[in-house]
Amino acid sequence: MCRVQFFFFFADCFPELHHIWFLLTWLTSRLVVPYFMLTTKLILPVITARKARQLGVFTQKNVMEMPYLDMVLNETMRYYTGVVGFNAENKHRIHPASFQPFGKGPRECLGRNFALLEMKLMLSKFLANFKVSVDEEHHKEPIKLKSSFIATIVPNGVWMKLEKVHP
Repeated sequence: MCRVQFFFFFADCFPELHHIWFLLTWLTSRLVVPYFMLTTKLILPVITARKARQLGVFTQKNVMEMPYLDMVLNETMRYYTGVVGFNAENKHRIHPASFQPFGKGPRECLGRNFALLEMKLMLSKFLANFKVSVDEEHHKEPIKLKSSFIATIVPNGVWMKLEKVHP
């Protein structure tokens, strides 16, 4: 039920949603469906992604007017309290082996390299639609570079600008 509504709200914005079933399964398994979604009619008016796009681009105001999104986020925050931000004091309590997405040792996932390759391909496919350049507004003076044996490092980071490329 939640997956269907996820598609309903965001399918027109993300046309390739049907390719990421695993992500959707994981995402929707964490969400709690509010009671009003189990009824046949919606009690609250729902502004869909399509409606928000008709009003203009996705702005903070358009997203904040989506009551279903607000209810899901509030319910998720009720169950998962304390995930609002990073707390440096708790960093030493995290066991280094607590998050191993591909496992370790002889039972390491055989699809690890394939999954990493897929992630790189997704990122490159996303970036192919944009022109990436240095943001001149934030860098008035030349960028200072620091070099090591293997790589060149920018100590303070670089502000980048993404511009949509129209095919």
